[in-house]
Amino acid sequence: MTTSNTTGKTLKVGVKQVIASVQRLDEKTIREGIVALDNKGSSRAPMYHIEQVQRQFNLNTDEYNALLSLATKPRAPRTPKSDTTVNSELLTLATDLAAKSSKLDSINAEITKLTNEREALQREVNEILSKLKIK
Repeated sequence: MTTSNTTGKTLKVGVKQVIASVQRLDEKTIREGIVALDNKGSSRAPMYHIEQVQRQFNLNTDEYNALLSLATKPRAPRTPKSDTTVNSELLTLATDLAAKSSKLDSINAEITKLTNEREALQREVNEILSKLKIK
């Protein structure tokens, strides 16, 4: 039985892979037994050398081959998670921009209205002044 992949690295397996491969033992027994092994992963995703697992649980050929197939199974490429914070900030900025744009449009409309009123009043004043000069 070979325990190395094509790059020469020793294969590592996770707890769930061991649980899936070793049907004769229950999950609790596997978890208790695997704690004694040397963790080659992280605290969040512990990984163990396949040889250590084989010795610890006295794996038969079928169990070992099942574990080996899980350890060498190609993984789907990870896609980066969307950053909800950035998306949330963008949504907030877009909402603020829309509100400010709407406010600016209403201010411009008010300026146009006041300008027209001022021009109308100026015409009236000019008319009154011209009448006063005539008299």
